[in-house]
Amino acid sequence: MRVESNRKMISGLKGLLRRAEISFAETFFVENAQMFLDIGERSNQLISDLREIQYFSVE
Repeated sequence: MRVESNRKMISGLKGLLRRAEISFAETFFVENAQMFLDIGERSNQLISDLREIQYFSVE
């Protein structure tokens, strides 16, 4: 699944940043990427839930 692949990539980047002690700005970028990934995942779930509700309300 694409979301899981993105999560692994973000996790790997976090590990690299910690080991390399890279600047706050770069760490902040990766943290924001994780946040947007989480928002996207929740949005997809919400859309799926709404479609399911709509499907059952039509029947």
